Amino acid sequence: MKHPEQARGKDTMTGPTPKNNRGIGYGMLYPKGWREYPVTVEGEAQLAKVATDKAKKLGRADIVLLIRRSVHDTFERLRRQGAISTVVPTETISENSVIPSSLIITPVRANAGTSLAAAVARAAMGQHVATEEIDGAQWFHWLGAEKRHEDGQFVQAEVNFVVPRPRQDGSIDPAPEVGLRIIYTYGFLESQRGSEEIELLRDLGYGIIGTFKWVGLE
Repeated sequence: MKHPEQARGKDTMTGPTPKNNRGIGYGMLYPKGWREYPVTVEGEAQLAKVATDKAKKLGRADIVLLIRRSVHDTFERLRRQGAISTVVPTETISENSVIPSSLIITPVRANAGTSLAAAVARAAMGQHVATEEIDGAQWFHWLGAEKRHEDGQFVQAEVNFVVPRPRQDGSIDPAPEVGLRIIYTYGFLESQRGSEEIELLRDLGYGIIGTFKWVGLE
């Protein structure tokens, strides 16, 4: 787990807070050019506007339509996942030089009579789950199964963390039932596996997630 100090110099961003979050929000530090979009109609429209900017300037209505459809499909998938927001490097999207990585943030809740650890185990779908104490709370961490595109050359890797929600006063909950799952995905070509470039891309995710803090809202 990378420490927050390793992510200095990034822009502070505060995430959206569901109505059932009892006055607790969250904040993370993102690299310059990254932006968080709520999984709402408005958030989808905002990302589509940024992503289609260059195609519009070039007069490529066909490309604009394809991008909008792709953004819509992505948000539909996020809604099915129950995600509350997604974080993407929008500056690179608008410049047509995309960093193949993003974050998805979704709540995790224990079923009645069970623990958050049990909910995490279900979410991990058989992957090994590690735990680490961060600021007095037990965080959960696992690597998702790699996914390959049809050609078998492009690989999508996934890093998962679940951060337990504190009590309303900000103190550690010894038996948390709710947490936030932060999913960092990054892509690479099979030929790049093990390269320094891909290790840096992976470490970028750890660095961002390492800055996560719960924050009280007015």
